[in-house]
Amino acid sequence: MSDPQFVKTIADCVALPVIARVRIGHKMEAQIMEISGADIIEESTQLTVNDDNELFIDKRGLSVPSICWTKNLIEVVNAIHTGATAVIIGKDSDVNDSDNAVDIVGNLESIREEREEVRSNRAKRAALNPADPSNAGKIKELDDEIDKKVKKFPELKDELIKVCAMKEFPILFFAHGVKATPADVALLVHHGYDAIILGSSDVFSRNANPLKYASSLHKAIANYNKPAVLMDISDDMGRAAY
Repeated sequence: MSDPQFVKTIADCVALPVIARVRIGHKMEAQIMEISGADIIEESTQLTVNDDNELFIDKRGLSVPSICWTKNLIEVVNAIHTGATAVIIGKDSDVNDSDNAVDIVGNLESIREEREEVRSNRAKRAALNPADPSNAGKIKELDDEIDKKVKKFPELKDELIKVCAMKEFPILFFAHGVKATPADVALLVHHGYDAIILGSSDVFSRNANPLKYASSLHKAIANYNKPAVLMDISDDMGRAAY
């Protein structure tokens, strides 16, 4: 947990959202950061009192949005269950150590593929008549597949099935760790990311013109499907954060 006074100072100086990290499962740290002026609480895998990552803060009681790291479908469902506003996927998420936007797109696609597997499983299960003894083995096989997916969080079996039946995930997806160009940002938004988190070092330390660079990334989000606009904002951007 950061020094609360440091969080207050930063929050008073900038117009950008201030994200404060707390340890997994540490409700009191979250409450301290909440009243210290943080705009977003991050339940962090880098700072944790819980090595098994099984005890999470009930974030539904927080007055500010909360985010947490995920690397697979059941962790997304757990984030939804515990009240997270968004999940973070990207470098340092224990599933991806790449800062390549294409790889981070692949992480989200993997989660969607898992969702489709659950949907297919439940459709096959629904088509089998449980009163027919000849279906018993197949029904057990399909149910075992779901049980395997929720092994880490068995209490979330029903919620997993419910979430996978929805047209869209009821949670936002944030990309993290990508050393982004406007084209990278556009690619991430095109594939379903709702926001891209950049560290201050990515914006300021690696660019000759950090304000122009940050502005170009912001414009890329709004114009992700307009190649001509992306070309214009990429011109003379200064050294990108490669």
